Amino acid sequence: HLQDISGIMNLMADILINVIIAFLAGSLLLGLHRKVIARVQLRPGPPIIQHLLHSLKFFFKESSFPKTASMPFYVGIVVILAIIWRSEERRVGKEC
Repeated sequence: HLQDISGIMNLMADILINVIIAFLAGSLLLGLHRKVIARVQLRPGPPIIQHLLHSLKFFFKESSFPKTASMPFYVGIVVILAIIWRSEERRVGKEC
């Protein structure tokens, strides 16, 4: 059972690392593209990492909690899902 959880955690870590690498590579390629287009038009253009900086600024500036949501309801859903997930984990553990 612990091997299954370890395998799932490794898979999740691999997926997260791949998403981060894709985001960084895409941001840098977009920055390079914008720089080349600007040079073709005889302009200096933005820094290559400009898109990455804008994305990070937006990520940290934006709130993930809706302003119109009720806090107890929002937290309650997370608690209910955690309880369901934990009970499923115990059920699967008993079957092994």
